Amino acid sequence: MKRTTAEVAYSLSRDLHPANLLLLFSEVGYAFEDVWPAIEEEWIEAVRAKDRSRFAPSPQKEFAAVEISAQSEELPNLPVSEDEGLVVEKLKRKHKWGDMTVSAEALQRMTHLNHGDLGMAAQELLRRGLLQKDRSGAYSLEPGRRYEIDRIAEIMIERATRR
Repeated sequence: MKRTTAEVAYSLSRDLHPANLLLLFSEVGYAFEDVWPAIEEEWIEAVRAKDRSRFAPSPQKEFAAVEISAQSEELPNLPVSEDEGLVVEKLKRKHKWGDMTVSAEALQRMTHLNHGDLGMAAQELLRRGLLQKDRSGAYSLEPGRRYEIDRIAEIMIERATRR
């Protein structure tokens, strides 16, 4: 049975990005053409065997894989704009929560958004309470809104892997 790249990455580790999963497959000898866009179970076992301590199967991970599989049949609507979702996903991936901030310039380099689009996305995220801005103008994710932020980032990653 073949599974999507995002689903497999999430089932192996919640912190594993699908792009990094593809790099792991290349390390164990699978070509990109072999593992994209769907991944076979034997390939997953090859990655697990490479680093058992990090990717050992657990009941919680198996449950998460089933949950994502059920959700991925139909892509959910993103509750924010694409630019806002990109900002949230990048900050989450870089672990920029609470006191761990990033300057507007660094955020612009991370997202590759132009100054105007980034400014509008940041203002809307601030208005919604998903983003914090300190006195120096640096941004971070609001830890109290973790569930919503995780959901937005999950949808953005799922959309990126379906393209």
